[in-house]
Amino acid sequence: MKTMEDSLSAKITPLSDGSVHLQVLEGSQRLSVTLPQSSYNQLVQFAEARGISIAEAARRAIRRDNFIQSLLQEKGGRLMIETPDGRISYIYFDE
Repeated sequence: MKTMEDSLSAKITPLSDGSVHLQVLEGSQRLSVTLPQSSYNQLVQFAEARGISIAEAARRAIRRDNFIQSLLQEKGGRLMIETPDGRISYIYFDE
């Protein structure tokens, strides 16, 4: 029988200051998703701009959304972004 430790692996990323970032990865599952062309194009552009795979770009988007949603649910409030010129913009999520 497989234990949780058997299905975990780690991704180690060297950082410019000589340290490393360690990310523990859980076992993987394959998923097929159909996206509108515009969403697919945005995902590809995001991945290319960062030099990562489309799958990694999708994983980051999911993690980011989960993080933001959990903060909003746990703490309440609103999500805002300050633009370089000092203006505040609010970000709204469809739920």
